[in-house]
Amino acid sequence: MTSVGPVRSPAGRFLQVRASFVGEGAVLRALSIYYLPQNQRPVLTEVGLKARTTKRAPDVDPTAPPAASPNLGLTWKVENVDGDRLRYRLRFREETQAVWREILRDSELLSATEYSWNTTSVPDGWYVVEVEATDELSNPDAYVLRSRVASEPILVDNTPPEVVDLSASGVRVTGRARDGMGPISRIEIAIDGGEFRPIFPEDDLLDTREERFAIDTTTLSGLL
Repeated sequence: MTSVGPVRSPAGRFLQVRASFVGEGAVLRALSIYYLPQNQRPVLTEVGLKARTTKRAPDVDPTAPPAASPNLGLTWKVENVDGDRLRYRLRFREETQAVWREILRDSELLSATEYSWNTTSVPDGWYVVEVEATDELSNPDAYVLRSRVASEPILVDNTPPEVVDLSASGVRVTGRARDGMGPISRIEIAIDGGEFRPIFPEDDLLDTREERFAIDTTTLSGLL
């Protein structure tokens, strides 16, 4: 190069400079080179649900079932080699559909790697959540990089289960526990306002959205 200007050599990991002197008295007093590091794409991994922790107030019956909530805690991991400020956008779609819908408004700026998704307006069913990470907060538009990753199907089930066909004949109690999505995960019984105890369905497996149960109350030691 004979004048100030950008380096035209191909991109690489190292830069070598060679100076040619045309006279014995020539001296190289200073050399300045400015470079722009190559932007690295953020890499998303492990989109899923946060483990739920149930905290009860001191005055709440510890035997009572946990309060239902339509909020699902979403979480994800990201590898951010550059240490750029990242922004996340969230979308969802019903498992069998292809159309993505935004969870966040464009005016909402999410920079945490977790989000509480209120599913009140979402019909019960299986959904896939997509997270997009961008480094737009640290780079001009021409250099912004993005990455996306989708979750495994997530169950949204805001319709409570119910007990139907409940009847008692002597010491025998029968009925059905059912739920719109299922599976039923727990059936409990209490007598005269006492402590709730778990019981098994007729087939001894809690694996479907409807479970039949038949209980001989004389066998429930500690409840009578």
